Amino acid sequence: MGSHESREILFYRKLYDVKVLYNKVKSAIILSENFDPNREFYVATSNQMRSTLDHIFKAMEGDTSDMEYELKEAKEHLDRAGYDTYEILASNLSLHISYKMKRYSASVISNIFPEYYKQLAT
Repeated sequence: MGSHESREILFYRKLYDVKVLYNKVKSAIILSENFDPNREFYVATSNQMRSTLDHIFKAMEGDTSDMEYELKEAKEHLDRAGYDTYEILASNLSLHISYKMKRYSASVISNIFPEYYKQLAT
């Protein structure tokens, strides 16, 4: 009974690290959804989140070494979900900024942000 309790404590301690990463990825996903002009659903991110959950449940069932391996795998899937999401977000933000900038001429932009054109020239 004692070793079972210590495994549970270890599980929840390690799961907390996964939760911290999950919260960051979830926030990125929500932000990305808000900047997506087409309100598209991205399968790659969803698949990574599903795989994360699969590994968490596998971690609950195995012994301690299995648990540690499965939670490491869960974090790796969350990392990939985050990378996928930030890639989508960067693309959508770039399009959003580009769209917003179209209404201004190059001379207006260079007057307001002279460093912008200096950086492009170098």
